[in-house]
Amino acid sequence: MINNITKFISHNKKNFHFKKSTSNKVFLIEFNGWYFIHIIFSYLSNYFKNKKNYKIIAYESFELMNKKKQSFFQRVFWKIGTKVGIKTFNIFKSIGVDEYIRPEYNKKILSDASKKYYDLKRNLNNKSLEDLKINNVWIGDLIYDSFLKKFKLSTIKSFNDKKFLNFFYDSIKFFLFWENYIKNNNIQAICGCHEVYLTGIPLRIANSLNIKTLAISNLSVINISKRVDFIKKNTSEYFKIKTQKNILKKDLKKIGKSKINLAGKNILLNQLSGKSRIFYMRKNFYTKKFKKGVKDSKKINVIIFAHNFDDAFHVHGNNIFEDYKRWFYFLEKIIKKTDYTWFIKNHPSNDKMTKIEIQNLCRKFKNIKLIKSDFPNNELINLGINYGLTLYGTVSSEMSYYGMKMINGNLNNPHCEFNFSYTPKSLDDYEKKLLNLKKFKFKINYEELYQYHYIKNKLLNQNIFFENFNKFSTYKQKKSVLYTDEVLKLWIRDFDQTKHKKIIKKLEKFIPSSRYHL
Repeated sequence: MINNITKFISHNKKNFHFKKSTSNKVFLIEFNGWYFIHIIFSYLSNYFKNKKNYKIIAYESFELMNKKKQSFFQRVFWKIGTKVGIKTFNIFKSIGVDEYIRPEYNKKILSDASKKYYDLKRNLNNKSLEDLKINNVWIGDLIYDSFLKKFKLSTIKSFNDKKFLNFFYDSIKFFLFWENYIKNNNIQAICGCHEVYLTGIPLRIANSLNIKTLAISNLSVINISKRVDFIKKNTSEYFKIKTQKNILKKDLKKIGKSKINLAGKNILLNQLSGKSRIFYMRKNFYTKKFKKGVKDSKKINVIIFAHNFDDAFHVHGNNIFEDYKRWFYFLEKIIKKTDYTWFIKNHPSNDKMTKIEIQNLCRKFKNIKLIKSDFPNNELINLGINYGLTLYGTVSSEMSYYGMKMINGNLNNPHCEFNFSYTPKSLDDYEKKLLNLKKFKFKINYEELYQYHYIKNKLLNQNIFFENFNKFSTYKQKKSVLYTDEVLKLWIRDFDQTKHKKIIKKLEKFIPSSRYHL
């Protein structure tokens, strides 16, 4: 029986006729095991190899994030795979890859890394680490999140810890390898799977050298070239927020406010009623039969919507806090100084570390009531909860509809350009607002709430690869179909030449342009 991967390889051979590159110009793509990205990479390789005559090199950048050091057998497997093709290597061969590269450290890199390490490790703290630059390239946030992710930690407590120092040294080596490689191998363009963690370092280096830099986001391709601010420490996510608002302004003039407000409201209501869901969530967390009761409390009842501590904290760049735990430290001070009734709700992902941190917080303060993660969000209103806290969560754009005043703890959050939730101007402003909620005068702008959902939905549905989001965002055995070979089966089943040619044409216009979205 022919499996989905074999069928996909045959599909690529039939529909992409990759020419042999005669140029020394290079397009780098990140070697990975995510099947939906292999589909996207097929089209990117087609452009750079057949249209631009570039050599395609797949780069591996995840080794440092592995919990265990690679064994001798795994290294041998990599070498054999690159030569004869095994498993994922066969997929990459079918999308036109000519060569493979992974970090190897010569004496010069090791020597330079040691010098940098001893110079940079002095006086490190949470803030200086996330601000860290090497050779004027900002990468501290990536090292910070990667260390927490790899070792399942909620914060960095000691910068003299051997585990941290070893990881810090390895990260410097990793940076110097990729800086040297990208500078000296005629790299013309690069595409990574995402911008966060150490895998984002090659992208940051390319960005600093004005090389065309692409990344995968929301199941599509974005152009992050010149869109990472090394001075203000903003990622391209901040640029996306500005882009959304600019596109919305044009649509308001073209389509009209009333039509956009109605469309956005319907999108939001479908989400809140369970008719639709966010593609990366397994289920909807709003009850379909919700009826608002009469319990409008005069007391101040505040709920903390916890984030998944395992997620990359700096996805939106550097902010008021350095990690989720340090946000909790701050909230502890607020809880001590106020007489509010406090609630906390676990993140839907329910990872072990987040559960532990929430339990620890609840043990410290007996006046915090724990809400189960599967408790419907809209029912929180009937508990008399009138204020909600999140850093940058989607919940801000949902609970505002029910009249809950949402206060964001990140300056650069997806909602910061809209007035349906409150974004503080600074840490001082955030603290003052939380300590004086009785005097907090904030009016929810429902029109902007609907407009936000309109523009978010519009950009999400402009996906040229996966037009039917509902089909591709299903789950199989608790795993998203997008990350299983089932997505390859669905792709081949629905494939047609009209769509195929349309994707190729759109990419031919998008890649040379300065546009952010496809």
